[in-house]
Amino acid sequence: MENNKLGFLGIDGCKGGYVAVYITEEAFEIKVFETIEELCLTYIDSKVMLIDMPIGLPESVEDIRPESDARKILKSRASCIFNVPCRQALYETDYSRANEMNKLILGKGLSKQSYGIFPKIRDVDQFLSKHPDFKNRMLESHPEICFSMLNCYERTPRVIIENKKTIEGFEKRIAILSKYYKHTEEISKEIDSNKKFRAIRDDIIDALCLAVTGKVSYEPSLKSIPENPSMDKRGLYMQMVYAYGDY
Repeated sequence: MENNKLGFLGIDGCKGGYVAVYITEEAFEIKVFETIEELCLTYIDSKVMLIDMPIGLPESVEDIRPESDARKILKSRASCIFNVPCRQALYETDYSRANEMNKLILGKGLSKQSYGIFPKIRDVDQFLSKHPDFKNRMLESHPEICFSMLNCYERTPRVIIENKKTIEGFEKRIAILSKYYKHTEEISKEIDSNKKFRAIRDDIIDALCLAVTGKVSYEPSLKSIPENPSMDKRGLYMQMVYAYGDY
């Protein structure tokens, strides 16, 4: 797809790397990349770039991440928000050392789930150091927060309690995204018809949610959790961004 249109990019981690969903009013594109560098340089002209991956990383207990506030919004679905490692732990070479470092710096351990995505968090952290022009341009978000905000009523988030892996949960998310992006059903059909895409269906829908959030937010702007985020030691915002639905 040519990037000379007004395009919006959503990114999620998946088996084998990252899935990118790039949308314009006219069309969409779904691609899988091994590295975040290859992905971002492919879609460098995107107007909004959102990723479901921690960006601003704490290096001391004074560095406040948005997880606590995000869990309050999601309530019964709060378990989908996991603790983010400190940057010192991220660059340790095994789980035990990373866990002990995180306890030393932040006073809390790391789950195996969190440790499992360390390679991708490192990839993003290193990419932003290498390409400072993407710093605070590619922004951290979270699909469940975004779905809740797109599903809001009078700017009150409405959490989707159905698990996305169930038929009901999947269809509900497709219905919400269809209100904002006319090609959503086409994307759903393309997933069904492509064996490779079916294997990462949930990741594609999460990436689509972030792309749609970028589209909805383009006028007027993205909101963030917390409302006034602080920066980490490398000047990256510690936040999760979202957009309110318009109905």
